[in-house]
Amino acid sequence: MKAALATHRNALQLGPTLNAETFSIIRRRMMLDHFKWDTQIGDEGVLLAQPLILSWGTWLELAAAAERMAAEVASIEAELLERPELRTVLGLPHKLERALRGCANRPPAGGLRVLRFDFHATTEGWKVSEVNSDVPGGYTEASNFTALMAAHYPAAQPPGDPVLAWKRVAASLGSGMRAGLLYASGYPEDQQLVFFLGSILEEEGWRVGFLQHPQQLCWRDGWAHIDGQSLDLLVRFYQGEWLAELPERSGWTSMFGPTHTVVTNPGYSVLAESKRLPLLWQRLSSPTGTLEELFPQSVDPRDIDKEEDDWVFKAAFSNTGDDVVIPALLKNDARRRIRRQIRRQSGKWIAQRRFVSLAVTTASGTLLYPCLGIYTINGRAEGAYVRLSRGPVTDYRAMEAALLIADDLDGAL
Repeated sequence: MKAALATHRNALQLGPTLNAETFSIIRRRMMLDHFKWDTQIGDEGVLLAQPLILSWGTWLELAAAAERMAAEVASIEAELLERPELRTVLGLPHKLERALRGCANRPPAGGLRVLRFDFHATTEGWKVSEVNSDVPGGYTEASNFTALMAAHYPAAQPPGDPVLAWKRVAASLGSGMRAGLLYASGYPEDQQLVFFLGSILEEEGWRVGFLQHPQQLCWRDGWAHIDGQSLDLLVRFYQGEWLAELPERSGWTSMFGPTHTVVTNPGYSVLAESKRLPLLWQRLSSPTGTLEELFPQSVDPRDIDKEEDDWVFKAAFSNTGDDVVIPALLKNDARRRIRRQIRRQSGKWIAQRRFVSLAVTTASGTLLYPCLGIYTINGRAEGAYVRLSRGPVTDYRAMEAALLIADDLDGAL
């Protein structure tokens, strides 16, 4: 671990709590103005009335690391498109692998590409648990919620805005054009995100249509069409592994081939989404130095001793904490059962060495473990989506906070 990315226990802290009336106004604005509909889980609020405060020096180091990793991911994706023999390691569903064979040999230049790297402050320094390369979310929380909170903390400011950056790149594609936004029905959190991005495009003069199934698209000569009209941009918030569950006649494989319609994120983004990607570090000719430095040790589940418990098991395409197993937290019978199951399907799982996250303490005394999801938009770091979990796994129950940056942490608190 390089000293520049060492973690200090006071590197990040929670700021003062906003008073209830002020925070209620922010919460209501998020619901009514910014498409944040899932503000509660059961009886508990999701949004935290305390911002997470990070020093400028630390932010600059993490942002630079995210940009280096984004460049490494781009190089890795290009190499994997040309080396299908390596893709067998990734645990890709068969239909996704078949669709990838139709990709151009190299990713196209330009377009609109978003990655999100999940950073954790640990006792060993900063660690990155994964890269969200397929359909990363959290935009309105990282943008609008952060801006609303920042207005009440004059000694601190947001570390960039992923939505403004997203909008700038979209605007560079043209104006008055037509966009389609694809999402899976039945997931309100996905619907709110695409409606939010759709509103951003409409503000820029785009004509926007919403789709709940790839079959609503018609592809001709590399262009996606809705109702007979071609699309200049297709925003895909329909996960790659979900696409692989659909019949190929629905047309989803066209998102993986060379297209004139700009697809974000493009189909080949499933390559870096696989949690088994670290197994290829030593077999790639692409640079992987920052990724290797920040990712935990990762091995095939078959390569660890059955008695070792210092590991986390993740399915190759797990999301929001689902299919993440920590054997040390299970009872003996459950631990043996899950280990047998994972070994039988080891090609679909990865074992990551556990790390000890550093906690922050809320005003009520609750310990929370932050995960800083730093975005890169076309390779440049732009803001972060912060989730705080009560345990070692960041899942759908995690709270969400604004990330603010300050020259002097003590002065901002």
